Amino acid sequence: MIIYLCRHGHRDPGSDDLASPVKLSYRGQEQAASLSSFIFEVKPQILLSSPKYRCVQTALPTSKKTGLPINVWPLLCEHDSYGPINYSEAAIIDLGAFVERRRKLPDTPEREQLDFAYKRAMEALMQMRALNLDRIVAFAHDCFNSVFIWAWRNLGCLQEKDRYYQNECCVNVLEDGKEPQINMTAIKGF
Repeated sequence: MIIYLCRHGHRDPGSDDLASPVKLSYRGQEQAASLSSFIFEVKPQILLSSPKYRCVQTALPTSKKTGLPINVWPLLCEHDSYGPINYSEAAIIDLGAFVERRRKLPDTPEREQLDFAYKRAMEALMQMRALNLDRIVAFAHDCFNSVFIWAWRNLGCLQEKDRYYQNECCVNVLEDGKEPQINMTAIKGF
């Protein structure tokens, strides 16, 4: 199994209102389009995304290029300090995503504890393994990706300071039996 763990593209700095989704900037949309070419070449079998609008928006060009639907997994969400997802699911569905409701987590405006984030990342990893696919692409967030990489390495000693910085629209390649390739720039011109 290979997991291509992607971070969303550059977000629009003017869309910080929690009542509406944080969207990609024009630059982020260009990054997502460029990322889709890289992902197309790896021939993914499934596309997973955080329910945050910016992740679904980053996955959209890949979905169009590969013909695969976007499967929204709340486990991939960056709950962290960004607060609840308090906008309509209809906006995500309009982008062409399939919302997987069985994996809902309660939204909370409080900061997520690191040990819970680690358990959530481990749960996401176990559910990805249960898919029994060779090539999985997941679109998530900076902080979540860092914790997921630690879960992949199965290191229970993660501390806040041990975080991997994730560039916009980067790709982390996690392949069974190999050292992870972290923070690869798969897009041209950014």
